[in-house]
Amino acid sequence: MKTIALIAQKGGVGKTTIAVNLAVATGLKAALFDLDQQESAVIWADRRKNESPHVEFLTERRLPDALRAAEQGEFEPVVIDTPPAAGPQAFTAAQAADIVLIPCRPSLVDLDAIRRTAQLIKSAGVPAFVVFNAAPHSATTLLEDAIAIVEATGLTPAPVVLRERSAYRASWPLGKTVIETEPKGKAAKEMSELKESHLSGRRSMARRSILSSIREEQPVDAETIAPVQEPIVESASKVKPSRRNKLHIGGYYEPGEPIIIAFQKLGIDLRMTQQEMLLEAVADFVSKHHAANAFQLDR
Repeated sequence: MKTIALIAQKGGVGKTTIAVNLAVATGLKAALFDLDQQESAVIWADRRKNESPHVEFLTERRLPDALRAAEQGEFEPVVIDTPPAAGPQAFTAAQAADIVLIPCRPSLVDLDAIRRTAQLIKSAGVPAFVVFNAAPHSATTLLEDAIAIVEATGLTPAPVVLRERSAYRASWPLGKTVIETEPKGKAAKEMSELKESHLSGRRSMARRSILSSIREEQPVDAETIAPVQEPIVESASKVKPSRRNKLHIGGYYEPGEPIIIAFQKLGIDLRMTQQEMLLEAVADFVSKHHAANAFQLDR
């Protein structure tokens, strides 16, 4: 049973979007285990009118049992989506996986965050490939620089680059994927190539092939307007009661932690860093007390 884990230290890199699209792209009896308490993949699955792929929330403690049950149930492949942190969920997923995909936007902010992910991957001792996601159109120099930074960390760039495509945004609210909504589109083609390169045993990682693929010029079309990114997470309380208490492969469904739900009700974007949250809180405090001129907030 092939097991793929998607891991990224930074949020907002399109990890869950790639996970659900990859699971559907296989065309097989796939299972997707969501280890992120935001449960984005689970919420996406609730919008589908299709039982495939099988999607459920798990804690890292239940993952080994769920994988054994998936193998007994003849699921193939298994995709594991992890929270945006190099924590215990990510490490457990990496150890259980045959291969790890690390989504990363070709920007300095994202590339800086990839170093800690690289350390986790080395500790787990599993093959890993960086998938450049939401790459700008015709950004050859940018991608060449990104490849050099990734290789300096000891990681290997995947041979397929995912470009900015509005098709991902359009398919998500429907509980579908780009292969289902636009099967002949460029996003579907790229996702199929990613699936082939990592699920069909064809993983030629030569630098020349990577650079030649990113140099291919494509005419700008409507698909290249919006980037691939995670949608705004819905509250776990909106999950269908039938799924919330249903017995799945790994056991009973577990809603998100109360504090997570509370933060979501307050409208806080959980993808923000702690520093960003603190800065926002301080700015709000200053504004409410009319003391904005007392000091200057240095970002």
